[in-house]
Amino acid sequence: MSVGSRKNGGLYLAKERLSMKSDYKKTNYKITLPERRQILEYLTECKRPRTLRKIADALGVDGSEGRQALSRRIKAMQRDGQIVLNRRGGYGLVDKMDLYQGTVIGHSDGYGFLNIEGEEDDLYLSSREMRSLLHGDRIIARIVGIDKRGRKEGAMVEILQRANQLVVGRYFEEQGVAFVVPQNKRIHQDILIPKSMEGKAESGHYVVVEISKQPDKHTQPVGKIVETLGEYAAAGMAVEIAIRSHEIPSEWPDEVLAEVSGFTDKINPDDIADREDIRDLPLVTIDGEDARDFDDAVYCEQQGSGWRL
Repeated sequence: MSVGSRKNGGLYLAKERLSMKSDYKKTNYKITLPERRQILEYLTECKRPRTLRKIADALGVDGSEGRQALSRRIKAMQRDGQIVLNRRGGYGLVDKMDLYQGTVIGHSDGYGFLNIEGEEDDLYLSSREMRSLLHGDRIIARIVGIDKRGRKEGAMVEILQRANQLVVGRYFEEQGVAFVVPQNKRIHQDILIPKSMEGKAESGHYVVVEISKQPDKHTQPVGKIVETLGEYAAAGMAVEIAIRSHEIPSEWPDEVLAEVSGFTDKINPDDIADREDIRDLPLVTIDGEDARDFDDAVYCEQQGSGWRL
């Protein structure tokens, strides 16, 4: 279940009742735990955030085993963006703490915006805030002021989900430092590549890098190269980049490969019985060198002093 801005934050309980089955059935706990709905109802009634201990006491959860199970449930609710943990260790509802949930939209100049669910206006994220974020990340943020252009400015409170695990980019080595410049310009930070993690890539090659350490306020993202695509000017490189950038399936299932393995390059006479056979003509393809299918061709024959296409 996703939760939007303060405007639709009141839909928490309604969505819980409509879309969630009892948490008792979803868990393997041998003890009785309050449902998510009950936890949300309790926090709704509270005027301020509550610690895990106070939540447990209020909802009648006793014993270390019970409180550990409750802690796991609350952390799951936190990951889902239903509740948030403040700096004092208190849990509260996003809409009651003036917080906003949304998706980060990066800009090539380093700053970004938070696209808030259910809101028309985005929150401006400064380049300083974007140091620990990448385009597409889902976060919870709060408003910290108004920037020089009159836009609401936000600060990240919590990262709910990272969007980038595999990134396509161009690999470089400069002055002993190896890094990948992402193909997607909205990912504004270069990805550092430690020694022995570059694989077979050479400087200038397009590669696929797996991020092993996401960025924070002090360090850039770090990763390792898991696939080398080749030189940037190679034929078909644009297609290879697009396939990986948009996660388009490019490998055939085993069942398909097994079926086509029985095909041969010999044509059955029955297949061309009703066709005109022009295989003896010197046809020339007009498809480009990097075309995936060669289905356009021409043939010219001399007629008198000219040629006929």
